[in-house]
Amino acid sequence: MTVEAWILEAGDEDLLARAYEAIGEERPSADRCRQLLSNPSFVGVAAMAPEPVGFAWGHFLAHPEGDALLLYSIDVAEDARRQGAGRAMVEAMKALAAARGCYEMWVATNRSNAAAMALYQAAGGVSDADDEVVFAFPTGG
Repeated sequence: MTVEAWILEAGDEDLLARAYEAIGEERPSADRCRQLLSNPSFVGVAAMAPEPVGFAWGHFLAHPEGDALLLYSIDVAEDARRQGAGRAMVEAMKALAAARGCYEMWVATNRSNAAAMALYQAAGGVSDADDEVVFAFPTGG
């Protein structure tokens, strides 16, 4: 399977919806897709082979020392896993972060998620602390 990753832009609303649906999620509305793709902090990536088989998304974060790209989520359709789609999406996001002048791209995962750990390490990710903890604060919204 040949996989290409596409950074989604305005006009790619249908592709965003199809990519999200391909990973087993409910298809977002066209209006929601337009809102996402018009948000300058949002970045979406579709893995194509040639139809969507994966979707990754993240956010550009402004910091005093420069911008960073948070890779928030990456998913590949079950029947397309371990064929390069995840790696292609990570590489596309790394290239976009570099092109936008970000000082880093980062992602949080669980050590127990062996597939994610292998993907991020193979893509050149470095875990620089063993004691990091992520807290979520539900807002009820």
